[in-house]
Amino acid sequence: MFCNSAYTEQLVRARARRTWHVANAVREAFFAPAAPPARPTRCTIVNLGVIAPRKRQLELLEVVHELRQQGLDFEFQFVGDVSPDKNYVSAFREKIKPMEREGYARYLGLKTGSELVHLFDGAAGMVHFSPAESFGLAVAEGLARELKVFGARVGGVPEITAGVPEVELFNVDDWRGLTSAITAWIKRGFPRAHGAGKVIRARCHPKLIAGQHVEIYREILGRS
Repeated sequence: MFCNSAYTEQLVRARARRTWHVANAVREAFFAPAAPPARPTRCTIVNLGVIAPRKRQLELLEVVHELRQQGLDFEFQFVGDVSPDKNYVSAFREKIKPMEREGYARYLGLKTGSELVHLFDGAAGMVHFSPAESFGLAVAEGLARELKVFGARVGGVPEITAGVPEVELFNVDDWRGLTSAITAWIKRGFPRAHGAGKVIRARCHPKLIAGQHVEIYREILGRS
């Protein structure tokens, strides 16, 4: 059985005859060279994921509100499709409206891969605070574009981010810690995660992952 993280591997090991630990591949577009970014005068933070209870955008809007109450200058961008949960989506749209009018939060809808790359290159940080992640592909994509990442210490996320600069992980319900960390980061000039892209390339580039799959198939066929 293929497992995309140590977390998923330990979940299925007792039920599988054999497991192979292979990370998810990050799309090649996320490793394309980036033009030297102009130093932004305003902090932009992105959240990527379907608008749904599992991704906790409503709770993140509370964090956004708290940051604004502190007088910080930023724009928090939510990116993703909407879930079938109409009540949750309606509550999210209603809650973000006044923030959009004041210009410190926006919902941008669904984006293509190339649009995400462009969006990430114009941002400085990413917040990804889901309560469960088997791998955490959005985190890997953000780091591939050298975004500072604030995340929950769940599933495969600690494995992806181990040794990567400018990553801060928190217990899954530590909203106070998350808010304080974002505040401190904005106040110190919201630096990006320079060097993170090189680490993620060495772990998740599609050619590397494809090569690992080929070796596994050869092993299986050899046994047959």
